Amino acid sequence: IFAVAKAFSTDPQNYRWCSPENDRIVIPKLMKQYLIQLALGDEWQRVFLGEKRVGLGIVVVLSYFIALVWMVFTAFTLDGGSAAMLIPSVLAAIISGGINFMVFWNRLETRSQKKALEAIGWA
Repeated sequence: IFAVAKAFSTDPQNYRWCSPENDRIVIPKLMKQYLIQLALGDEWQRVFLGEKRVGLGIVVVLSYFIALVWMVFTAFTLDGGSAAMLIPSVLAAIISGGINFMVFWNRLETRSQKKALEAIGWA
């Protein structure tokens, strides 16, 4: 419990990484981005697997992917090794988004698929 309390502490006298004088310290930004991508990942699981709302799942997984990539770039500014360890999470998000899109596409009728392809100029 002490480690968690230390990580979320905002007392600038005790912990240098949350100093009000230096707004360029990366760890608070990284913690916020981690919590955002964690919440979006959990939300995608609830929407896609729990509620089976495939169309909304695409929107949520795209938001999750953007938040995850944003977090990886922020982690890279702190430590390249920590960013490299997040690459499997990015690949898992790409695979999850692909599965979500394929389920959505296969639920469309063939006529709707042709109209969608014609609308984007692929047919």
